[in-house]
Amino acid sequence: MKFDIFYDIHDERVRQHQMWGEQNHDAPYWYTILAEEVGEVARSILEKDEKNYREELIQVAAVCVAMVEAYDRGTTGFEAK
Repeated sequence: MKFDIFYDIHDERVRQHQMWGEQNHDAPYWYTILAEEVGEVARSILEKDEKNYREELIQVAAVCVAMVEAYDRGTTGFEAK
């Protein structure tokens, strides 16, 4: 496993947090954010943009981490376990 990937995801989470602060959305809104990011991955594929493809995948992973963070704070409409 390449740990630099996790560092890249962490760096993206830091960037996202600096841009928007702590985000506490419900699950449907989070899903909309995630779907938008996945759509950017699809665009990279269609445009054969290899560099942007990886960056977009890192953003998708970082949004997933943010979703888990919000879940753990109990802000998604589900009870954190």
